[in-house]
Amino acid sequence: MNASRLWRVARTEWRHQVRRPLFWVLLVLLVAVVWGVSSGNVTIDAGSTEVGGKKAWVTSAFAVAQTVLLLTFMLFMFFVSVGAGMSVISDDEARVQPLLHTTPLTSAEYVWGKFAGVLGAYVLALAWMMGLLVFFHHVVPAGADAEFRGPFALGNYVSAAVWFGLPLIVFMAGAAFATGERTRRAVPVYFLPVGLFFLCVFFLWDWSPGWLDPRVNRFLMALDPGGFRWLTEEWIKVDRGVDFYNTRPVGLDALFVTSRFVLMALGLGAVAWSERHFRARSRARCARRPRARGESSTRRRSRSRCRTRRRRCPRCAWACGRRASGRGCGR
Repeated sequence: MNASRLWRVARTEWRHQVRRPLFWVLLVLLVAVVWGVSSGNVTIDAGSTEVGGKKAWVTSAFAVAQTVLLLTFMLFMFFVSVGAGMSVISDDEARVQPLLHTTPLTSAEYVWGKFAGVLGAYVLALAWMMGLLVFFHHVVPAGADAEFRGPFALGNYVSAAVWFGLPLIVFMAGAAFATGERTRRAVPVYFLPVGLFFLCVFFLWDWSPGWLDPRVNRFLMALDPGGFRWLTEEWIKVDRGVDFYNTRPVGLDALFVTSRFVLMALGLGAVAWSERHFRARSRARCARRPRARGESSTRRRSRSRCRTRRRRCPRCAWACGRRASGRGCGR
């Protein structure tokens, strides 16, 4: 794998992604939603802002983690899926891939370069969202909402982006990229975030009966790609007091950390799997053309020999007739 060619593909794809109207719609939508969350015009039903009769800060580590988790899941999932899944499909529709065989570009450089470009674009959008949260929480005058705002703590925002935002983006980008490369159809790419949304909202996040075995509950926490079930069950479901939520960081256990790394590994593994499939498909396409030319030349030589034999003896003419009809020839 040549690093220079990989960088060129990634840079080209990144430029294409950040110029798409889809990407700019996401950025504008993030401005509106983050402004609404910070000002109270848009609320997320993920726990009360009052614990024990006191005001809980929207700038605390737990509140920022909840906000990043839900915004990443609700907004980024669809946009990332379309951007990554349609990447290879668009090139296929534009007849770009046959031109790749005339260049020294390898399948690994093409696939990983495309994925890196898409991922880089939406990681930039994640950084944009975190900057908006800092701006609306700590720069814009609070006014009547001052009691909901605490002091600025950079670690609250960095930790939320690293553990709750980035793993989901990597997973969705890899899964959607593999789906688009494998199927070469847009419908499965669009269905992927919708299906994952309904699975999480109506099962992984909401289903928690009292008789559920704790081991099954922790297993469902590990399966949740957003991390919402873990955050709710471990820290928010049981009231720990407003001072705890306002001042303490989100404690990460081995289950949650492992699930985040496994989630990113699944996304990268999906890209590696799609690279192998793309390479095998490219080789089959290249090998099909010489084989077809070889078969046509063989048939021409066979017909020439048969014409010569038919002129020489009746037996050869009969044998060549059997060959032409597909019943075999004794010679």
